[in-house]
Amino acid sequence: MESILSNYEISPARYHGGKLNGVDCREFMSKAKAIFTEIQVMLLSVDHPQRCSDDTIINRCNLYCDALVTLDHISSRVRIKQGALKDEDLQVLKRSIVNLKYLWSNAGLSFTPKIHGMLGHVADQVESLGGIGDMLEDDLEHLHQVSKRIMD
Repeated sequence: MESILSNYEISPARYHGGKLNGVDCREFMSKAKAIFTEIQVMLLSVDHPQRCSDDTIINRCNLYCDALVTLDHISSRVRIKQGALKDEDLQVLKRSIVNLKYLWSNAGLSFTPKIHGMLGHVADQVESLGGIGDMLEDDLEHLHQVSKRIMD
């Protein structure tokens, strides 16, 4: 799996506890279809007596791929800056959230506070503010870095 991800220049960051950082997560989401095609081929090639069935591998790869593609749709709509949101963007966001709830539940994944916030509240926040992309954590972090350079 790691070699497949590294082919897409996605790797766990040591400084991030050996997990994917935000940039790598966004890259993974944007290339999920190609990556999961390779993962599926790799898993189907495994010859082991306790390996799950081909159908299980295919269904799981499709499920996780669909979840990541849906997260990518949501992320792109959440990143729209205040005042730039269109009705179509909001409709795509709302449909994607409904889809992600279904996929997340079927995958048996836990509903962490971040996922709860996304599934339960982000559409209302985006709608009421007309976009929240300029209020996200990465933009605030960037401003912090710029102000720190100015102060130094």
